[in-house]
Amino acid sequence: MEVRERIIIDPRIQHGKSVIRGTRVPVARIIAEFAAGMTREEVMREYEINAEDVAAALARGDGRVMAHLATGLVPDVLTGQTDVGRRCGV
Repeated sequence: MEVRERIIIDPRIQHGKSVIRGTRVPVARIIAEFAAGMTREEVMREYEINAEDVAAALARGDGRVMAHLATGLVPDVLTGQTDVGRRCGV
C-alpha cells in the first residue's frame, strides 16, 4: 500500500490538511478517534472508509496529533484543544 495513493493534501480541501483521498476526512481525525478508543471497524463504519485507508492514515500520521499522543494530550477532533487546554481555558 502506498500512502500517497490514499492520503492527499489539497489546499481546497479541509484547508490543506491531510485527508483520505475521495473524502473530506482528515488523517488527524482518524488518529484521534483511535486515541479516544474507537476500534478500526468503528472508524471504518463511522467515516465510510476501508482498512487500507485506515492503515494509510496511521502510517502517514499527523505531526501535531502524534506530538499530542506522545505527551498523552489528545486533542478534541473538532476544536484541536486538549483536555488541559479546556481546563485552562486555552
